[in-house]
Amino acid sequence: MSAENRDKIVKGALNLFMTQGIKSVTMDKIAASLSVSKRTIYELFSDKEQLVSACLADLKATTDQKRAELRQNTANSFSYLLEMFKYSVSALRGINVNFFTDSEAMFPEIVEEVKLNKEAQVEHFRLLIEDAQADGHIVRSFSSDVLAEVYYGMLSSMRTSGYYDYSRTPSSEILRILCNIYFRGVATPLGLSLIDELLGVEGAD
Repeated sequence: MSAENRDKIVKGALNLFMTQGIKSVTMDKIAASLSVSKRTIYELFSDKEQLVSACLADLKATTDQKRAELRQNTANSFSYLLEMFKYSVSALRGINVNFFTDSEAMFPEIVEEVKLNKEAQVEHFRLLIEDAQADGHIVRSFSSDVLAEVYYGMLSSMRTSGYYDYSRTPSSEILRILCNIYFRGVATPLGLSLIDELLGVEGAD
C-alpha cells in the first residue's frame, strides 16, 4: 500500500473526525466516504485507535508547520501571537467540539503522546509575551506568567464541549471580540496599532 494511499486515508478520516466527532464516525463510514474497502483501511491500521493516533499526529504536524510558517513571516513576537490566535480561531471554528472531548475520553494516552503538555505550551506563550514586552508591544508591568496562563485558557476554552457554537458566527467577529477582551487590555499604544492592522477597519476604535 503506497504512502499516498495511507495519507489519503489519514486525511480523509481526520476530516470526518473533526467535523462529526470521533465516536460517531465508524470505519465503515470512513471507507464509504473515501470510496475504499474497509479491508484496505485495516491493511494499514489494525483498529480505530491506531487510525485515530495517525490522524492526531498528522493534525499536530500540520499545526506545527503552520506555526513555524507564521513565526518566519511575522516581524515580532506580538505579531506572531496575534497571527497564531487568528489561525487558531479560524481552525477551531470548523471543528466539532466533540472531536476534542471524544479524543480525550476515548484515547487519552494517544492525546498525551501527540500534543504538547500544558506546561510546555504555557512556557512557550510566556517567552513570546516577554519578547513582546521587551519590544514595547505589551505592558511591561503585567505578569508574563499570568498572561500566558490566560492566553492558554482562552484557547482551551474554545475546545471545550458546551461552549458557544462558533460555526454560527463569522471568524472575523469572533476574532474581533476575543482580541478586544484579551489583547487590547494588555497592549501598549504600539501594540494596539498592530491589533488594528490585524483586524482592519472592523477592529479600529
